[in-house]
Amino acid sequence: MTDIDLSGFMGRFRDEAKELLQKLTDGLLALERDPNDKEVVAEITRAAHTLKGNAGFLELTEINKIAHAMEDVLAAIRDGEAEITPELFDLLLSARDEIDNLVQATASQETVSVDAEGIAQQLREAATKKEAPSPPHGGEPADEAEEGEGTQKKKRATVTIKADTRRGLTNALSSTFARSVPASRNDSVAPSPRWRNPRI
Repeated sequence: MTDIDLSGFMGRFRDEAKELLQKLTDGLLALERDPNDKEVVAEITRAAHTLKGNAGFLELTEINKIAHAMEDVLAAIRDGEAEITPELFDLLLSARDEIDNLVQATASQETVSVDAEGIAQQLREAATKKEAPSPPHGGEPADEAEEGEGTQKKKRATVTIKADTRRGLTNALSSTFARSVPASRNDSVAPSPRWRNPRI
């Protein structure tokens, strides 16, 4: 199989990359003004996709990885699976600038040190962050509130059991006291008021 000389495609790649990067810049700035503009999101998602494919064809690995991550993030925003936060917006612009530097380096033959894997990871992690839901009624989270209510019920049940037990013990002691009084005095000697009217 004959190897293909890709050097002849570099000039065309740079020209198209310049246009795609400009679309990304314009689109991201438009989203900063209106994050809900679905048409803009769709357009820059396609731009990132084309840039990724072109870089992959020319074996420009770093550009391919960063553009791929940008496409994934923008597609998630398009599909409502992620929101543009200030952090994510800054990361997208920074990734766009890194790709621009790498594209220019293909013309000057300069070596540009870029952590493409790290940039891609930061983009994807920022896109997956979601705010925790607010507790119901502005109070404790639902599970904690239910747990607290259950604990109160248990406490009330415990108090009731203790009161019933105390009442039963009091009645038993009263009966025992009455039986301990001699038969000849049962009619004349009454139990102590403390046992007849126990304080519960």
